[in-house]
Amino acid sequence: MKRRKVLPVLCTGAVLVLGLSACTGNPQDPAPPTEAVELRMATHSEPTYRALGAIYADQLEQKGYQVTLLDPVADPAAQVLAGQADLVITSAGTAAHQVAPARPDTKNTDSAVLSREQSAKMIAGALPENVRALDASPGDLGSVLVMSRAQLALQDVEDYKELAQKCPSLKLAAPQASATLLREGLDGANCSAAKVEATTADRLPGMLRNAEVDGVVLSQADALIADEGFVAVAGTEALFDSEPVLALGDADVDEGAARAINEVTAKLDEDTLTAVSRMAHGTEPASAEDVAERWQWLSQ
Repeated sequence: MKRRKVLPVLCTGAVLVLGLSACTGNPQDPAPPTEAVELRMATHSEPTYRALGAIYADQLEQKGYQVTLLDPVADPAAQVLAGQADLVITSAGTAAHQVAPARPDTKNTDSAVLSREQSAKMIAGALPENVRALDASPGDLGSVLVMSRAQLALQDVEDYKELAQKCPSLKLAAPQASATLLREGLDGANCSAAKVEATTADRLPGMLRNAEVDGVVLSQADALIADEGFVAVAGTEALFDSEPVLALGDADVDEGAARAINEVTAKLDEDTLTAVSRMAHGTEPASAEDVAERWQWLSQ
C-alpha cells in the first residue's frame, strides 16, 4: 500500500463544538468522484486511533478520494473547526466534553458519567453549521476496571457491586481522567476508603502483571484483557464515559465520502476494535499502514 503524505499542522486554541448525528443521504451509493477529491484527516496520537485513521483513509482512497493524514496530535478536532482538516477520527465521549465541558445534570441519576445517549444529546445541543458528525460505532473504547482472576478469587467477588463491599483493602490505578471518574464511582458506592493512584497509561499493564495493585483501568478494547487472561470487572463500564468511535467532519464533505466512512464505522464492533488495538499495541506493534492493509481480515 502506498505511503500517504503526512503534513504537520498548527494546533489552535479554539473552543471545540462538534456534532453527533446519524448520516443521511441518498439510499443508493453515490457515484465515485469524477475528479480526485482531496480530504485532510486528523487523528489522536494514541496508536489505536492512528491505526483507525489509516483504515478510514485506505477505504476512502479505494473509492477514489485522495487522503492526506495529518500529524497525529492530542487534540485533533480543533483542526476541523479551524479549517485545517476535513475529517477527524475521535470518540463520542471525547467530543461531548469538547462541546460542553461541564458534566450533565445528574439530579435524577446515580452517575455523572456520559452514556452514549447523553453524549449524543450534549453534542447535538451545540452542533455548529460548519461541522457534521457521522455514525457512532457499535463497539466502545470506553474504560473498565481490570483485575486478574486470582485477585478476584482472593477478594471473593464477581462484579463491581461485590467489589465495592471490599472497599478498605482495595488499591487501584488509573489514568488521570479515569481516576477522577473511578473515585466518584467509588464514593457513590460508599467506598471512599479505597486507594486510587492516578498514573500514566503506559505504567498500567506492568502494574497489573506484577500485582502492584488490585486492579487497573484500561480500555474495553485493550487486547491485554483477553490475551493475558485478565478480567473486566462486570458493571465497571458504567463508571466511565462511553466512547464509541465516530468521525467528525466539515459540513461540505460529500455524501460519497460520508457513506464510505460510515461503512467502516459500522464494522467497528467490540471484537474488531480489540483486533485493531492488539495490532497497534502488541509487543511488536504494527504500523498504522500495516493495520489498514489487514482491514478485510480484521473486520470479518
